[in-house]
Amino acid sequence: MIHISGRKVKVQTGTKSQTVNICTDANIHGVYEYIVRLHPPFITEDTLRQQHFSSIEDLVAYLQHNHYGQVEQTAVRHSVSAPTSLTQERVRPLAPLPGPPVKGLPASSWEQNAKLATEQCIDQFVAEFMEFPYLHRVEHSIHCELFKILSSRKIFSRTYPMGRWMSQPIHKEWPEYIPRPEKGTRRGNFDLCVLAPEHLRSCAFNDFRQGRIRPSIVIEVGLDYDLAHLSQDAAKLKNSGIENSYLVHLVRQDFVDDFAAVEKFLLNCGIRSAYARLTSSRAFYKLLNDSEIKSAAVPFTEPMD
Repeated sequence: MIHISGRKVKVQTGTKSQTVNICTDANIHGVYEYIVRLHPPFITEDTLRQQHFSSIEDLVAYLQHNHYGQVEQTAVRHSVSAPTSLTQERVRPLAPLPGPPVKGLPASSWEQNAKLATEQCIDQFVAEFMEFPYLHRVEHSIHCELFKILSSRKIFSRTYPMGRWMSQPIHKEWPEYIPRPEKGTRRGNFDLCVLAPEHLRSCAFNDFRQGRIRPSIVIEVGLDYDLAHLSQDAAKLKNSGIENSYLVHLVRQDFVDDFAAVEKFLLNCGIRSAYARLTSSRAFYKLLNDSEIKSAAVPFTEPMD
C-alpha cells in the first residue's frame, strides 16, 4: 500500500484484472472513495509513486487516460459510519461522455466533410437499390452494402488513433446515445454511425467498448417494413438528438402498406430522409434533398421461380 495526496492507495492484482483502491479521507481499509479497474498490462505501486500526482483526481484521470481504467466507484463522500451498501455504491465515471460540440457550436471541418460524404453515399445507395433491388435478401445484408459504399470514400477509409489502438470511423450496431423511455435503461442500436477522429482520440477505451461515445452521424435503414416500424426508427433517432441523423426507407415489389401515409410521414417527420419504393414498372423515390416524392420508369425484371 502506498500514500498519494494523504490517501492510502492499494493496488490489488487478480488473474484477469487489477483494481486501484483509493481510501476516503478517513483512510480506513476497505472504505474506498474510488475504485478503478484495469486490464493487462498491469501497473505497479512504484509506477504510481513515481508520477508525483498533485491530487487524487489527477491519479484517477491518469488511470483512465493512460491505462484505460474503468471507474467502478466515484467520488461520493460518506461518513465513517456509513453502511457498507453505500460505501460500495457504483455510479457513472467522472469523465463526461466524449461527443460532438454542444448543439449550436460549429462542427469540426472533418465532421462537415463527413456529413457531405454521408449524404452523397446515401443518395448513391438509394439509386443503386432502385436498379438492383434484390442484390441483398435481408435488411442486415443491405446495411453492409451501405457500409461498403461509405467505406469507399477516402474520409471513411482511414483508421484513426484511439489511445494506443486504432479504429475506423464507421460502425454498425452502435448503441443509442440515450435510451428511449419505453426501453428503461436498455439501449437499442443504430444501424450505422460515424465517429469523428477527435472523439475517438479523446475517449476512454471502456467508453468505446460499451458504445458510450456520442456519434457525429447516425443512420437507420429499413427494408420492406411498414409505417409502424418506420415511425419507431424515427423516434429512435429523435430521442438521442444527434444533429446529423438520417432515415432511409426501402420497399420492394409486392410489399403492402399505406404508402400515401408513409410518404407523407417521410416528408414531414423532421429528419433527413431518403426513400425508394418499387413496383413492377416504376420507382417512387426521394433523395435527401428532395422536397417531394418523385416517380420514374425503371428497368425491372420479375424474380424467377
